[in-house]
Amino acid sequence: MRSVENTLAELGCAYTLVRDCEGLRGRTKSASGVATLPDDAALDALDVRAELVERIRAGVPFLGSARVAGAV
Repeated sequence: MRSVENTLAELGCAYTLVRDCEGLRGRTKSASGVATLPDDAALDALDVRAELVERIRAGVPFLGSARVAGAV
């Protein structure tokens, strides 16, 4: 996720880093920094997988883990 944060900062884009379901609710776009299998468990550890899937199904644009998108 750090590389995404660095890129957004370099581009001057505003973003909010969230670490829980409450933070995801109401977002108009989502991106997951989880890209590798060991890190994929972080979605479950933070208990955000279900919320991400719900947001994707609701049509919120998502950039991130194929395993999350594949659950939709």
